[in-house]
Amino acid sequence: MTTLTGLLSMLDASPAWRRLQTTLSQRGQLPDLQLIGAARPFVLAALARQWDGPVLYLTARVDRAWNVA
Repeated sequence: MTTLTGLLSMLDASPAWRRLQTTLSQRGQLPDLQLIGAARPFVLAALARQWDGPVLYLTARVDRAWNVA
């Protein structure tokens, strides 16, 4: 199994990611990031790793929920 944890570490070093974390901690929710579909699970994994609260990820279809899980 391939892991992508190294990518998560690279994201942590990004100034844009730190700004997003600041926004999240101030508002308690994320703005609409308008991410491409392939990036959403990656961003979700990064958020779940760092956010102390629950992370809710909604999809329009069951098959997409399975793909993210």
